[in-house]
Amino acid sequence: MIRAVIFMLILSSCASSKAKFKEIDKLRFINDQIIDTNKKLDAIPFGGISGLEKDYNNKNIYYAISDDRGNYGPIRAYKMTLKRSERTENFTLIPTNTIRLKTKVGNLLAKNSIDPEGIRIDSEGNLLISTEGEARNNSSKIPNVLKFTKNGKLIQTYKPHRKYLPEKRKGIFYKGVRNNAGFESLALNRDNNTMYVASEQSLLQDGDFSSSKSKTPVRIIESKDLKYTNEYVYFLDPIPNPRGLDKITGINGLVELLHISDKKFIAVERSFILETLTNDIRLYIIDLNQEKLTNVKRLKSLKSRKIYSIKKKLLANLNEFSHLLSRNSRIDNIEAITWGPELENGNRTLILASDNNFRESQISQFIFLELYKKTIELRK
Repeated sequence: MIRAVIFMLILSSCASSKAKFKEIDKLRFINDQIIDTNKKLDAIPFGGISGLEKDYNNKNIYYAISDDRGNYGPIRAYKMTLKRSERTENFTLIPTNTIRLKTKVGNLLAKNSIDPEGIRIDSEGNLLISTEGEARNNSSKIPNVLKFTKNGKLIQTYKPHRKYLPEKRKGIFYKGVRNNAGFESLALNRDNNTMYVASEQSLLQDGDFSSSKSKTPVRIIESKDLKYTNEYVYFLDPIPNPRGLDKITGINGLVELLHISDKKFIAVERSFILETLTNDIRLYIIDLNQEKLTNVKRLKSLKSRKIYSIKKKLLANLNEFSHLLSRNSRIDNIEAITWGPELENGNRTLILASDNNFRESQISQFIFLELYKKTIELRK
């Protein structure tokens, strides 16, 4: 997760599950839920939600990852229970347990040892957690994905190709992930044992940091059975300017991917606009099975290359739901998305969550949406 000036492929064998065909037309706002920053769980501050995942083997159980590097408590994940009101039919996620992440020998992860961002659950019920890496001053850490038991004990570590590793030349980082902009997005195709992971911003050797004037290339890694198989380019939008200001500054990043079916995903772009102190959240549908898609696995740099990138189709801008939010709140720092339960009418639901950065001015915000139908295959 990148903070603006103000606040800012480890997989086990997978059993095939039958996908169900649904249709996406539009989204309906169901309700939102707010957890204030002062809430504590197991005497530890609750917050920093950067990833959220449904436990497909346990109905109504969800896992969330906090991006706290150990500054407000141990590096941790949360177990949560989803409930639905019979009276209002609204959803609520209730935090129930803090899961302290530990090394293979059972020691708590050291402060600042990782920067956790994404979370998914593999077919054996283990937690896959992405960590951004670091590239600042005299400190650098590799971005990677770690596999933990649901009790928080480390099982295995995936390390990416060297092009992602921060390296310096004459005292300046010139390649690899940008600081606090590494492996933010994590998706899992549980049907065929394939993981997808992406950095939030372009690699240093690939292009410029996000701006209001140009698109920014981001690599999406495809890794099957622990093998680094393919790599594709996704272009971030320029930072949006919905109010038509003369000048805008801020950030835009790819903060999450959610697997739909086969090679279809929902991609979440999150912008923070400094002049208005607002977030702009856009959901896109992407399909890696498209024609003329360049595999850039062997390219050390994307600069001056002719590349067929991933096409994307806008599903929704979450800011369209701002007027429906409770407590006069606005769309906060959304960084997480996962599937919710199927409704009685057969439509699926989505759950999105925000990272409050442990700031009193922000909230842990959960948004529940109904996904209407339109010829796209959705996993159960």
